Amino acid sequence: MMNFLFSILLVLNAFTAHDYHVSVCEVVYNSQNQSLEVIQSVIVDDFEKTLKKAFKKKKIDLLSEEQFEENGILIQSYFEENLILFQNEQQLKSTWIGHEIDDTNLTAFIEFENISKTEAIKLQSTLMTERFRKQQNMVHWKFGEDFKTSVLNRKNILVELIP
Repeated sequence: MMNFLFSILLVLNAFTAHDYHVSVCEVVYNSQNQSLEVIQSVIVDDFEKTLKKAFKKKKIDLLSEEQFEENGILIQSYFEENLILFQNEQQLKSTWIGHEIDDTNLTAFIEFENISKTEAIKLQSTLMTERFRKQQNMVHWKFGEDFKTSVLNRKNILVELIP
């Protein structure tokens, strides 16, 4: 369902300049590995603009195969600074799995290990909020059978995810 809704937003945003900016984050607890698996999707053209501003670069082409490695370093760095999880007031260490890009969408894969399933987790997302005033970051959280959705923005960057 999330992919379908995000696809509709991508199609609507891909062909026009727009004032509405959205990212979608899916957070799933893997009880077998005691880890959180994070899949974060952003729109490529918005994310390019964000990276240019964040890293003070004149040109970034995320669709360029020649720049894939260089872009990967920037993408990873940006996500490590702007998508942060906490447990017991301690920032959790992330493992960058990688990213994929198609014509309109960038999807990042991140894992957080050694997660206590009894302690609340806080997710802080400032993705693209410095670039777009109306940026909204949707967070879908799945913990066992529980499912929750929150919307974060420039004024509200933190959500508590309770197992």
